[in-house]
Amino acid sequence: MADRKQTKEICTVLWLCIFWYAVSSTNNVVGKTVLNEFPYPLTMTMVQLLSITVLSGPLFNLWGVRKYVDIPWNYYLKLIVPLAFGKFIASVFSHVSIWKVPVSYAHTVKATMPLFTVILSRMIMGEKQTMRVYLSLIPIILGVGIATLTELSFDVIGLISALVATGGFSLQHIFSKKVLHDTGVHHLRLLHILGRLALFMFLPVWIFVDLFKLLDDNTLAKYDQRQKEKKETILPYNTQQGWQERNSLLLKENGYLNGGLSEYSNGYMKKIEANQANNNTYSFIPHATKGNLLFV
Repeated sequence: MADRKQTKEICTVLWLCIFWYAVSSTNNVVGKTVLNEFPYPLTMTMVQLLSITVLSGPLFNLWGVRKYVDIPWNYYLKLIVPLAFGKFIASVFSHVSIWKVPVSYAHTVKATMPLFTVILSRMIMGEKQTMRVYLSLIPIILGVGIATLTELSFDVIGLISALVATGGFSLQHIFSKKVLHDTGVHHLRLLHILGRLALFMFLPVWIFVDLFKLLDDNTLAKYDQRQKEKKETILPYNTQQGWQERNSLLLKENGYLNGGLSEYSNGYMKKIEANQANNNTYSFIPHATKGNLLFV
């Protein structure tokens, strides 16, 4: 019975680790895609913290998550507030790292989290690990070192940001475990508290750094224009009337309208020479245009 329970716990922990890594990877890939078009990592962090603050409360109530517990103010200021500060610092640097370096490399650097956790736990909590744990950190250090030396898109700011974010998340894990043990607060409610506090801490920084830049920037307008140009490249003149208008412009530019009549058939120019038009004989000269990509 005990073995079955232990096996169930191991499978649960393993599934949670896989699920966390999948969600984290997806979040970073989506974040990288957005930052390529919208280079404002602080605004990305702001949106993330705002979503946690606004959506978490109603969702947790809907799921029946246990209500908040009373936390003394001195404990609140001593541990909860620093935790919230660490959350917003780690979130900002995490977005900066995926903005500056490839997602794969950022995740490779984040693999150093056990190293940070072991060192910080020893320094802050006085926890000692076995020799096997220390030896298991050596392949991690070597792997990250090799990845750094061979990374084609290496960026110092991206590396430092990834390391700071990893250290910040390690501190969060250490102190969150202590808070959960001391107060008995539900871990999801703790996430909501930290997200809300981090949002209010981060709001002045975001207003000072990003808000005024966003008001003067036309990044979204440029993105819409690029999407429009892509559509036009695929099929810029998608109707018969559109092709005729395009061909009319070409005829005027080349002087064809002055030397003869023109008609249209299936997106092609059909030129009727003036002298032949008088004799009721026609000469068809098909001419493909840039707009008529279906026939090029």
